[in-house]
Amino acid sequence: MIDFNFNGLAANENGWWKFEGGKIDFNFNGAAQNENGWWYVRGGKIDFSYNGTVKVGGKTYTVTGGKLNV
Repeated sequence: MIDFNFNGLAANENGWWKFEGGKIDFNFNGAAQNENGWWYVRGGKIDFSYNGTVKVGGKTYTVTGGKLNV
């Protein structure tokens, strides 16, 4: 069953994805949060290979293995 009200990160057999309105948002690039922390998302999918920085709410955070060091 699809939850068309779901907004957030969720996993399927192809990885962790950013959902908006129950659909994967392939255009999303930035940071998103779930119960495990903040993550760097590129093209709608958590990019576990990303090491660098990302801006969230005017602050810059270091990213290691896709996870923001918040």
